Amino acid sequence: MVPETSKGEDLDQDIFKQKIDPLENLIKNKRMPILFIGSGVSGRYRGLCTWKSLLETIASIIGIDKFQLNGMSIKLKNNNPDSNIYPKLASDLSDLMMDGIKNKTITRDTFPNMTELEWDKMSTLDPFKVMICSLLKDDKILDDPILISEIESFKKLADKIPAVITTNYDDFLEKEIFQNFSVLVFPDDYYFSRSDGYGEILKIHGTIEKPDSLIVTESDYNRLRKDSKVIMSRLISLMCDHPVIFLGYSLNDEEIHDIIYDLVSSLKQTDMDRIRGNLINVQVDSNLKKPIHIAKRIEQNGKYFEIMQLYVPNFEIVFHYLDKITPVATAIEIKKYRSMIRKIVLSTNPGAKKLTIINENNIDLDSNNLAVIFGSADSLNSLMKGITGYEIVDSVLDVLMNRNGILESSETAFITWISQERISGSPKYIPVFYYMLKFGIDHNSLPKNVKEFIDSMIEKMSSKIEEIKEKCPKDMRAEDIDEFLKSQTVSFPRCDALMYFQHIGIIDREQCRVKLQAIYEIEKNRYGGSTKIKTGLRCAVSHLDVQEYLKKGCAEPRTLYP
Repeated sequence: MVPETSKGEDLDQDIFKQKIDPLENLIKNKRMPILFIGSGVSGRYRGLCTWKSLLETIASIIGIDKFQLNGMSIKLKNNNPDSNIYPKLASDLSDLMMDGIKNKTITRDTFPNMTELEWDKMSTLDPFKVMICSLLKDDKILDDPILISEIESFKKLADKIPAVITTNYDDFLEKEIFQNFSVLVFPDDYYFSRSDGYGEILKIHGTIEKPDSLIVTESDYNRLRKDSKVIMSRLISLMCDHPVIFLGYSLNDEEIHDIIYDLVSSLKQTDMDRIRGNLINVQVDSNLKKPIHIAKRIEQNGKYFEIMQLYVPNFEIVFHYLDKITPVATAIEIKKYRSMIRKIVLSTNPGAKKLTIINENNIDLDSNNLAVIFGSADSLNSLMKGITGYEIVDSVLDVLMNRNGILESSETAFITWISQERISGSPKYIPVFYYMLKFGIDHNSLPKNVKEFIDSMIEKMSSKIEEIKEKCPKDMRAEDIDEFLKSQTVSFPRCDALMYFQHIGIIDREQCRVKLQAIYEIEKNRYGGSTKIKTGLRCAVSHLDVQEYLKKGCAEPRTLYP
């Protein structure tokens, strides 16, 4: 609760020039914080519901009126006076929904706003969680100039904030703000993620993109506690290196209270004293005339920690303050450099050698992308098994931009990289045919998982060409293609069309590559550093060399691509 003495004071002429001591200390120490984001942020910008209103909506949909829901809530509060009842209430509602499905009182007509795709998921996934994802899918920003201005200030931090942790299910953060960040959801992601926590959104309660990941019911929370060791170790590691700013939480929120305590309970009291001042919880109160802060001490099981409670008229004040800090490297750069610069011990054999990696900064050459690796073929093979900084998007850009990449260093490097489960095991388009032509690799010599992945990719390309050919004139001249593409609607699949025109011989590989590069550059100029390589572009770049490869490859995949 905001102290009454803080209200009614005169507003400074420029609120952004007001000094805020907790944030001033971050600037003084040049320490960029990580953000811990709760439902108050999504609710503020998208109007999405709170825990309470979400469960009320669910109850209404499945036929539980407010009178019944209130009775259920009171009973849970009486039986569990010292705990958060919402997960228990969610469990009860889930059980009632399952009963309704079983006795056919809940049918397709119960969900008039649910799409057919979402309805299909109801038959394979937990219907309760699918319904929640459907309710939270709204991606519209509230039409409020103040909030829009606030979001624009938030976006300026996208290249500065090291990492984001959130208990939110929705996709606001990854879609609107931190578009270049990786998203980690399941505990396995924390074991096998491709960095040390930088440039990531850690969605510790799941995401609407994966209904089975949601932490909603009491059993979900019990499972999270059981599996949380690896998650908490990642969070504690981040907290030791950075201050933490909580946005969208109430300090009285049991959920965030428990999370904070779980994070610091493994530390000694002396360690908790060291992070004093590093935990800042920010709450918005539009009645305020200026920011105020109060130190709060929270004690549990004989240990205590301190968190600074900061009340502000709006979040933009905080975003403006943090934008004053200029880190030496962005989170994405740190992620890349940590992957490039690491000590790798290849074996316990005393005769084994270590790899030596020289970054471009150590070499006086005019190149922004140069890295030289010294090592035997076996060493390189081992490195590629562990390398995490080189992603699918890097291989696509290497081929699209006609630039040398790390995969061109050797056939061993390419085969080892493409054989990794995280690469070929995902349903993505990868320009493998360029490298297979470069090294003269035959389809039958590839590992089984790679062959299956490539066959599947060729089938998908063939299907795409069959779909797009009805929308493209067969008698198109190469010089008329640009004008044809300009005349189409925004949603027209331009990359698919270029893939088709190359397939039927209207343009050659290089002409197609240049046109695809132009499409990418337009997107890059429009969105800057947040540009994503869309599926259509990945597919078209991967298709550039498929016909040439199939001419030289074995007969098996050729039948998939007549």
